[in-house]
Amino acid sequence: MRLRMSPCFLLIAALLLAGCPDEPPDSDAGHDGGADGTPPAIEVELGGRQDGSFVKVTEEEPTLEVVSGFQGGYHIEPGLRMETIGAEEFISVVEYRVTDAETGELLSSDPMSYRINQRAWNYEPGVGHFRVWEQVILNVVDPDDAAGRLVDIDVRVFVEGGLGEGTDSMTVRLINEVNELR
Repeated sequence: MRLRMSPCFLLIAALLLAGCPDEPPDSDAGHDGGADGTPPAIEVELGGRQDGSFVKVTEEEPTLEVVSGFQGGYHIEPGLRMETIGAEEFISVVEYRVTDAETGELLSSDPMSYRINQRAWNYEPGVGHFRVWEQVILNVVDPDDAAGRLVDIDVRVFVEGGLGEGTDSMTVRLINEVNELR
């Protein structure tokens, strides 16, 4: 079967090809207009909480409690801080990974992540933006499957719009000393 091209089709195709520039025009969209720009580094820090505030971890071998969730799972609650972002409104993507430091077994989703806006962060001058009620879900059936393990907690925070990116990690011993279900 022989295909026959209509002269109108050929004319339209020629006009479309002739209208394409050799190089794309320069963008005036600003810093966050493209995906190829590298976001500036921001300081991100894992820690703990005390009276609703972020605290740096200073213990030689810090511990985190394995907490029972309301829906039957288990999680840990590290504190998270990032330096002040140069915008009043922003959206951040936070990714966690929890790995057994001795066996390499992944104890969280790969990675566990969520996306939030600036209202989900607390702010304090001199401290920056922080969250003290993080809940990093563990893939364990029983809290004793996690208790006693030495784990590496890795976090990455990416602030959309080219506003920044940072990472941090810490090694903690998981404990299960509190029965939240009583």
